[in-house]
Amino acid sequence: MIHKIGRSFLILFLLVLVLLFPGLQGRLYGREKAVKNTAGTELARIRKTFVNGVMALENGNFLIARLEFDNLDESDYVLGDYLLYYRIRAENESGDHATALLDAGRFLEGYPESLLNERVRIEQTKALIVSEQFARAGKVIQDLQAAGLSEEPARQVDLLAGEAAAGMEDWEEAYDLYQQLAFQFPETEEGEEAERRREIIAEKLKSPPKAPDAKLFLTRVRELFRALKYPRVIETCREMEKTYPQGIATDQALLLKARVLSKQGRFSEGGKLMKKVIREAGAASIQAEALYWLGNSSWNRQENSSARREFQRLLKRYPESKWSIKALYAMGRIYETAKKTSKAREY
Repeated sequence: MIHKIGRSFLILFLLVLVLLFPGLQGRLYGREKAVKNTAGTELARIRKTFVNGVMALENGNFLIARLEFDNLDESDYVLGDYLLYYRIRAENESGDHATALLDAGRFLEGYPESLLNERVRIEQTKALIVSEQFARAGKVIQDLQAAGLSEEPARQVDLLAGEAAAGMEDWEEAYDLYQQLAFQFPETEEGEEAERRREIIAEKLKSPPKAPDAKLFLTRVRELFRALKYPRVIETCREMEKTYPQGIATDQALLLKARVLSKQGRFSEGGKLMKKVIREAGAASIQAEALYWLGNSSWNRQENSSARREFQRLLKRYPESKWSIKALYAMGRIYETAKKTSKAREY
């Protein structure tokens, strides 16, 4: 009861103060606003400094990036793990690998659940390799590879694995790792770098390097085809034919080469190669696909009678193929374009 009376009295006293001294309310509000403005200004400075550091890092101004990050304290920044990660990157890029290793250890201890954990371990591996601590680097690489990384970090780790093997002068292992990466991801930054290093290491091998297997060749052809790198598709197919003149993988690669030739306007060459695949391919599925693309090539050139002939061959020989479904649609469109509606409905 006494407590309630005391509380009521305090509220009443404050009301009287506000009513009798209205200027006090203004001064209290002004002080609160000043505090908020100060906090807002400091937050803006932290954000600006962080962004400036990241931009400098991405633009290759590593020393400037370090200066910007050094003006920040992890405790002042909400995302302290992001600040420390970018600081480690700047240290690595500026050549201060010893500090990068120290900060990487501090990060892994202080932020064990961070989403940036794997990226920091990649930076740690880079610093270890430059410091010639290849055994430690290999251990970190094994842990990262076992973690099931997404595609981009996985490529970076594979490149580092080759670098670690080369550091230990295990040239055969390094060559094989670089070759795998270069053929699986030829159009990525890591794949191109792996190709460059593979060529350098080939000179250090005691015996001629082992050729990629047929599946790896086919993977390279497919990736280059998807990237629209048509001259390199033809070049790779030529190299593949020398090593593997026959086989299902070679048939699939040659079909892609034939499609490239057609896309380049070399219809006669493309058509001949498709017909060769149809005659000689060891798998019915590849023959069916080749028939479809042969008909499709004629259809695109508005040679509808030739297109119909190839599509009908496909439908007769491989009625259950998924390419026959595409051929049915194409036949319907051909007759529809010719205003033969009743015929088009048959397909």
